[in-house]
Amino acid sequence: MSEIYCGVSRLMEKGASLDAESIRLFLTGYQAYRQIAPTIKMLDYKYVEPATRVRLYCLPIYVSLAEGCMSNFMRLVVRLIDSVSEKDYSTQDELRSLTDILGKHAFPKLAGSVDSDLRNAINHGGIYVEDGGREIIYRYRSGSEHYEKTLLASQLMRKLHQVFDVASAAVIALTCIFSKNLSLSAWIKSGDTFIRHNLAGIEMSNATCRCAFVSEVPRFKQVDLTFDIIRNDRVHVFAQAERILRRTYELLDEYDQFVVSFDNEHLMNNVFRTTRTEMADYLSDGAAPGDLITRMAKRQDALWSDPKAISDDAGRLEYYRYPEYESLSHTIYEVKDVSRTNKKSVCATVYVGNEKDKSTLIRIIDESVEWLRKLTNLPSPVFDLKHGNMQADCVYFNVYRHDLRTKREVFETNDNFVCMVEYCSCKKFELPELDRWRKWLYPNKETHGKTRIYWREKHFVTAS
Repeated sequence: MSEIYCGVSRLMEKGASLDAESIRLFLTGYQAYRQIAPTIKMLDYKYVEPATRVRLYCLPIYVSLAEGCMSNFMRLVVRLIDSVSEKDYSTQDELRSLTDILGKHAFPKLAGSVDSDLRNAINHGGIYVEDGGREIIYRYRSGSEHYEKTLLASQLMRKLHQVFDVASAAVIALTCIFSKNLSLSAWIKSGDTFIRHNLAGIEMSNATCRCAFVSEVPRFKQVDLTFDIIRNDRVHVFAQAERILRRTYELLDEYDQFVVSFDNEHLMNNVFRTTRTEMADYLSDGAAPGDLITRMAKRQDALWSDPKAISDDAGRLEYYRYPEYESLSHTIYEVKDVSRTNKKSVCATVYVGNEKDKSTLIRIIDESVEWLRKLTNLPSPVFDLKHGNMQADCVYFNVYRHDLRTKREVFETNDNFVCMVEYCSCKKFELPELDRWRKWLYPNKETHGKTRIYWREKHFVTAS
């Protein structure tokens, strides 16, 4: 952090200045960092197979940090260097060129934070994950020569954490520089929409409540703000909502309506909406804390549900995969939990191949229902739902002939579709007979005990 802060401060003392493009580069890099940061914790989850973790998490995160985050911070610093240097660096935009310039101007850690060769190999398909994810081979070109290097997974992780640490330091250092050398309120008033919204979001953020997104609905002169919040209890969220709405009223005076919502892994959808007129009345009345939310709630402009407390391990919930079933006659894939508070429900997709005998299809349906009913489902981090190892109350699945990337429609014209199945342990759980998906299938309905089958082909209904 000291390298970036001290280095940029020296450039400012030499006459460098922060203009709209400098602010835009910082905000672009900051938004990339803010979105990437929560995914870093996924690298430590043990629920993902090592090779998959490298392919789906480590490599994409590295590129996102290098290109979305670090490259913008580097362009910002090089732009400041260019403004006080006799050399013209204004056309230098490539990552390797940026790192070379930074290395020559007393920014060695910033310049060395990104491995350009690794980044190029990832982008251009030169990466090979070997030995079950324990080893990574990457090939790249420098000039006319081709090279190959090998990294252990642990070395890749160190590289990734290195670039993330430097990105974190850059965010802090540049934020301090901006706070010292910029009038945020002036830029919030005069900057373009991207700058105004992002600076306003940063100004309204604090350590436990950070602005994630700001957008507008021009037709209604409305601004929408979404915040990531750590504490999710009612009192704290309501207090933050009032604070943010008040600051929005003060900072973004071109809007007549203000909407704020909060994201947290245990919160359901929530929204708080007020108007400029109401805010003016509220502030002039000197109302007590909580009164604004009370006013919004009375006219149903405050949507809130208390968060769900849960003790299960977050990684297990996030990465748990329901089992699959395979036999000579059929397979069951894409199992999902669709339970509600009073009803344990499971849905899936069943494939039966070319089987056309009705009695065999009925047997497969019955076996599939019984197998799915016995599955254990996990609790939800957001909703209260019936979960555990009890048998499912309801089972839903579509039956297809073959597992194709296309031809998944439940239409009569799709010859890959066989039928739709609904099992319910009691009558009250049954879905409406004539909902939009079943209306055209209703004439082809057949009931076997507690299982209702909606055949695509009508001849199955009367076949023996």
